[in-house]
Amino acid sequence: MNKTILVIGASGGIGSQVVKDLVSQGYSVIGTYSNSPIENPDMQSIHLDFLSKESIQNFVDEVKSMDIHLYGIVNCAGIVEYEDQSIEEDIEVWNKTIAVNLTSNYILARHFKDTIVEKGRFIMISSTDAMYGGSITASYAASKAGINSLEK
Repeated sequence: MNKTILVIGASGGIGSQVVKDLVSQGYSVIGTYSNSPIENPDMQSIHLDFLSKESIQNFVDEVKSMDIHLYGIVNCAGIVEYEDQSIEEDIEVWNKTIAVNLTSNYILARHFKDTIVEKGRFIMISSTDAMYGGSITASYAASKAGINSLEK
């Protein structure tokens, strides 16, 4: 098959399952992690922290230096933190959540739009919270609703 898929957030629950499924179907996988390197001999792992401009640029440079054509990107990176603290803490949670859950998709699309092959895919993971919201997870719900809009 020799089709390469970039799995963002491959170290998380959804991401690690996506990696397993893709590898079992014969895809080549490049996966990202933000904290601990991924120990998986079936894929290449690269560090990526969407809260760091330097990390994002290093990641983009590394992937582009591979001179590959991506068949797809699956962005599984996501966080949820609870609000209902002080306004300052809630704004901090809001900014971090929007950066990781929503802005990451925009960044990936901008950097790799010419790298994905024709008829390739870019899959962004959303949530039912996008439609229902949450009293102490407003940033998470808004970020997922933003993903739905961005995909359109």
